[in-house]
Amino acid sequence: MLIAGFALRPPSHWGSIPSHWEGATFSWCLGDVPQVISQTGQAELVAFICKNGFKEHDLVFLDIGANDDVSHSSTCLLDALGWKGMLVEPNPELVENLRKNRPNCITVNAACLDQSGIVDLLTHTVLSTLGTMPSLADPMATKRLLQEAKGTGLECVTHAVACVPAVSCYRHVLSKYGKPSFVKIDAEGCEGPILRSILHGIEPEEYPLLVEIENNNRNNECFNYLRGV
Repeated sequence: MLIAGFALRPPSHWGSIPSHWEGATFSWCLGDVPQVISQTGQAELVAFICKNGFKEHDLVFLDIGANDDVSHSSTCLLDALGWKGMLVEPNPELVENLRKNRPNCITVNAACLDQSGIVDLLTHTVLSTLGTMPSLADPMATKRLLQEAKGTGLECVTHAVACVPAVSCYRHVLSKYGKPSFVKIDAEGCEGPILRSILHGIEPEEYPLLVEIENNNRNNECFNYLRGV
């Protein structure tokens, strides 16, 4: 199931939104509170859906592109509610806090794609929560990163990071905790290869129940793939 959200304005207590978000799709659940943890309320929506329908052993997640561990996190709320899972984050500047602030999770410091090896991660020196892999990602992701760096007067840096197949991470979570009910993929232009790596490498009965995919390019690549499996 793909959570696409609802094409409505976010709650008023969220305040103003950036101009480049105009026309975007936001998701949230009724009765949310001002302390919204995830970037557009997706964790609250998942928790709402799962509140009465999932059994305790179903509360498992895989977070690919875990980011900054607490704020703007799709899984921090789920972690606090007792879910178990894995955080995958390539940026070494973010992993220390992930391990410190999310001790109940498995944390993997690696890029997660459809292959193994070493890749270059391009990121900001300060805005380290945004990064991409120019040699593998959609070119639009690299262009966006460079534009944001230029607009804020920041320089970009490159880290050489390990790369592991996404399906390996999924299988590890599967063997340790059981089938993930929720998978989040936010990899700045690499979402398609990650999704295919996972679904090509597991059986249909092992598919996750809920999938969240960042879609900055507003295309149907991942949606069409999910619809066909």
